[in-house]
Amino acid sequence: MKKLKLAVLNDIGEVLTREELKKVFGGETSGSGSTPKIDACKGKSSGSSCSFTDSNGATSYGKCVSIYGGPLHCSDLN
Repeated sequence: MKKLKLAVLNDIGEVLTREELKKVFGGETSGSGSTPKIDACKGKSSGSSCSFTDSNGATSYGKCVSIYGGPLHCSDLN
């Protein structure tokens, strides 16, 4: 796997450490810690089929997965 070369810009504010960066992943959230993707996998196990409706009203289908030990969520990238 190719290593990323990170360039640090001056005066951008606080910079995350390498360990903190390893725990960062993107997504939508309302701040409650729950999203339609997470709700779609409640009570299910990893690899289970799931579906969720996004903010535009479109339904997506996928499988429940966990990234870096985070909560199970419905990934439509399978």
